[in-house]
Amino acid sequence: MELESFGHVQAVPRAFDITLKSLRKLLNNAGLRVVHQLGPAGDSPGQLGGGSRDWALLMVDSPMLLFEAVVLDRSAAVFIPFHVVITGDSHSTCIHWAHPAEAMRLRLSATAK
Repeated sequence: MELESFGHVQAVPRAFDITLKSLRKLLNNAGLRVVHQLGPAGDSPGQLGGGSRDWALLMVDSPMLLFEAVVLDRSAAVFIPFHVVITGDSHSTCIHWAHPAEAMRLRLSATAK
C-alpha cells in the first residue's frame, strides 16, 4: 500500500530543524500539543526511507477532542493521539500524516470525522 493511498504528504522547502520548530509552534497555537516526540530530530541523521535524513515522529493530542470523542462516540478515541512524521535535511522537509480511516478503509461516524 502506498503512502499516498492512506495519508497526506506536504513538502516544505525549508530545513528540517526550522520546519520542526515551526510545526510545533503552529500546533501549539492551534490548541494541540505534542505529547511525545521520537527520533533523533536533528541530533544525528537517522535512516528512514533508505536515505540519510533527519526524522521525527510527533504524537499530537488535543484534550478537548479526546474528551469530545469519548463522550460522544468512543470509537473516535482510537485515532488520538494523531501521528505526524517529519523527514528532511538541510534543504527540504516532508511532513507525513496518516488518515487512519482511509488506511483501514473505514467509514467514520460524524463524531470521529
